[in-house]
Formats: sequence, C-alpha cells, structure tokens
Amino acid sequence: MVSYQEKVVGGMKQMSEENKQLIWLKKKDVERKAFKETVGLMSNQLRIEKEEYHILRLRAKKQYEENKEEIDNMEKFFNEKIADMLDAREAKEQAFDQALQEDRVAEFSNVDFGSSEDRKIR
Repeated sequence: MVSYQEKVVGGMKQMSEENKQLIWLKKKDVERKAFKETVGLMSNQLRIEKEEYHILRLRAKKQYEENKEEIDNMEKFFNEKIADMLDAREAKEQAFDQALQEDRVAEFSNVDFGSSEDRKIR
C-alpha cells in the first residue's frame, strides 16, 4: 500500500508547484502581450512620424526650389539693370568725348592766324 505522504502530500506539493508555474506563465503572458502591444503602438507611431518627415522634406525641397528660382530671377533682373547702366554710361562717355573733340576742333578753327601777310611773313 502507498502511504498517505506519497499520495496526498506529494500530490499537494506537485499541485502547489504547478500553480506557481501557472501564475508565473500567466504573468509572462501578460508581459508578452503588453510588450507586443507597446511594440505595435511604437511601430505605428514611427510610421506616422516617417510619413510626416517625408512630407516635411518635400515641402522644404519645394520651398528651396521656389526661393532658388526667385533669387535667380532677381539676379537676372539686376544683371540686366547693371548692363543697361553700363551701356548708358558708355554712351554718355562717347557723347562727352565727341563733344570735347568738337569743341577742340572749333577752338582750333577759331584761332586767328592773323592776316595773309602775317602768315607769309611767318
């Protein structure tokens, strides 16, 4: 015959150990589910942030291109204005040089060399 110790006490000890393991497994399962849920939420948040970052990069690129185009247009405008000013200044310098030459020619032609006798004597 099997003793009371072997049948009852041994069974109770085994049941107690199995209950402890069951509680431990339930805690681990709850932790695993919480971890899985946290990972799911974090991955979803990361995906959303990546999309927002992508949209932000596209907006920044578009703004950069618009600014670059505006600056290029301004540079072209100012270069044209500078070229026009240089052309105008050059035209005024040529007109001034021509007027100066005409004045010199007029002065030279107005010089009195005296009478024809004086010229002969010289």
